[in-house]
Amino acid sequence: EESEPGDVAKGEEDDKQSDAVEADIVFEDTDVELEQALAGLPCIMLPASTAQESQPAIPSSPEVSPSALSPANRAADGEPPLKRFKPKKADFRQRAHCNPLSDPLMVYPVSPRHVDWSMHFPKYFHTNRSQEECEQTIFCNTKDHPIQYDSSMIYDHPNRNNFILDIGCGFGGLLVSLGPLFPNNLIMGMEIREQVTNYVGERIRSMRLSEGPYKGDNIAVIRTNAMKFLANYFPKGSCDKLFFCFPDPHFKKHNWRRRIINDPLMSLYAYVLKPGGLLYTVTDVEDLHIWMRDCGERQHELFERVTDAELAGDPCIKCIENDTEEGKKVKRAGKPCYTAVFRRRCDPPSLIDQAASYHRFLEEAAARQAAAAVAAGALGL
Repeated sequence: EESEPGDVAKGEEDDKQSDAVEADIVFEDTDVELEQALAGLPCIMLPASTAQESQPAIPSSPEVSPSALSPANRAADGEPPLKRFKPKKADFRQRAHCNPLSDPLMVYPVSPRHVDWSMHFPKYFHTNRSQEECEQTIFCNTKDHPIQYDSSMIYDHPNRNNFILDIGCGFGGLLVSLGPLFPNNLIMGMEIREQVTNYVGERIRSMRLSEGPYKGDNIAVIRTNAMKFLANYFPKGSCDKLFFCFPDPHFKKHNWRRRIINDPLMSLYAYVLKPGGLLYTVTDVEDLHIWMRDCGERQHELFERVTDAELAGDPCIKCIENDTEEGKKVKRAGKPCYTAVFRRRCDPPSLIDQAASYHRFLEEAAARQAAAAVAAGALGL
């Protein structure tokens, strides 16, 4: 009797399924036999169903949400349920370099007086936000953690003159290392890349939610272009230290103007540094080291080179070499680190006289403008 075409196809499909089941049983039996042989146990053949039932189920790890870290979700004994939660670098992919001379696509304050530092350091500045909100919310000037700078709001914070800046902070290794060493300083990381800034912000938030001895209250990060907007955040003489660790070398000659250490910018860095403040430059590229060293030495009226004998007892050098991500890579590769540190000099008399003359010029111009306005009002113009 001839079979129908549908019956033939169905029979072939059943044969394939039975062959697949037999193959699964063979492979599963082989896996069980191999595991037992490696464990030094006698080989006992188990059916596929028995082997599957004998293996304990592995619970899947739940998705971690920031709301789970809130104090309201802590366990009854006070321990946070996700105490060891930390962001993963793999979740914050970003290109290695960014053009600092491109048009800015980020907001920035009009002046340092328009920066609300309580957003970044709520433990050190008065804020109207609750403790839970301060722990849960971070402000990094990114799309995920935006900042709105209101030009009509003026903030007169009393202690804005003890900053330490890590310009181009990368993944925040130096911030975390310097925080416990300088508990009386506010340590700010400045990074131009969006996703890297988000990672550092989440890293700081996880530290503040942890139960460890150091909670990262005096460290923060912000996305900005320091080559353009540094003076918009920090007034004159407000910084104790500036760090430039393993900056982009920009090897091509036509890109040297993008280097973050250059002659025009040394004046900007001298502006935000206190007299006696230190500027650190570290790289594993010898040509870039020579470039940065020469830039500092050419500004002899503003900076003086710190000797190697003085740097021998500086704990910051060890932090740079041992705790930064790039420093660890260089150390593993067995390459040398080239360091040049410069101390900010007091302003020479010539610069002080120029500044005084400039301020007198501004005052006289303002007086002339006010007199012209009064005269125009008297004439009814």
